[in-house]
Amino acid sequence: MAEPSDTTNGTEASTSESPVSVVVPYSPAHTPENIFDDAVATAQSQSVPTELIVVEDTEQRGPSWARNRGLERASTRYVAFLDADDYWHDGKLARQLAEMDESETGICVEADDVQPSQFLRELYLGNIASLTSSVLVDTERTDIRFEEALERREDHLFVLESAAQSGICFVPDLFTVGGHDESLSQGTATRYRLEQDFRFSRYVKERVPEVRDALRFYEQPRCDHAFDNTPGDLYRLALLWPSLRAVVGMWISLLCQRLS
Repeated sequence: MAEPSDTTNGTEASTSESPVSVVVPYSPAHTPENIFDDAVATAQSQSVPTELIVVEDTEQRGPSWARNRGLERASTRYVAFLDADDYWHDGKLARQLAEMDESETGICVEADDVQPSQFLRELYLGNIASLTSSVLVDTERTDIRFEEALERREDHLFVLESAAQSGICFVPDLFTVGGHDESLSQGTATRYRLEQDFRFSRYVKERVPEVRDALRFYEQPRCDHAFDNTPGDLYRLALLWPSLRAVVGMWISLLCQRLS
């Protein structure tokens, strides 16, 4: 098992590379040691210098608590997050740093050929999952923290707030999702998901009004399957209520897509 403390991979930094602090929340109750070790190895093998910050959560305070403690302990400008059962691809950090430098944005995540407004819209609706291990932030551009009162979708709120504050960029194919029987992400009851979506939407309404503007996209009904929606999408859209036209438009789209 990798030592649960700050470590550095010892790689010499070039003038074109910035060191990155890598925050890894770890709970032995949820992630076997061998899976954790494999995840950490993918961070330590990156081509840029890394400061590994493992935050061991023995009291089950949750990933938001652990990630926030990691942000506090980070000594570098750039901070990335890696779940203890996910695996980074080679060159992940270098590709993101280059894109952030070019776009002058404060957060970079995994996505392919998408506009920021479309990404924010689909992220709010819950159509983008398994995002945290792709997140890289520039702490000189964004100072957002994870909402510890949320037990679900706290990573989505973090990305939405950071993107609104500092802009967002995208790089495809950054990591592989792990997961195992004890993983925190392995299934939740429908009622619990709905309750957490309700709480999540309240935070978004208060903190990221830009999302409501993006959701007005649905004021125009769409029968094609390029934008397939679900009843869950309609529920989450109604929670934020961007406009009556948007809610009715998505309902018509749902009906039309089911009949076509």
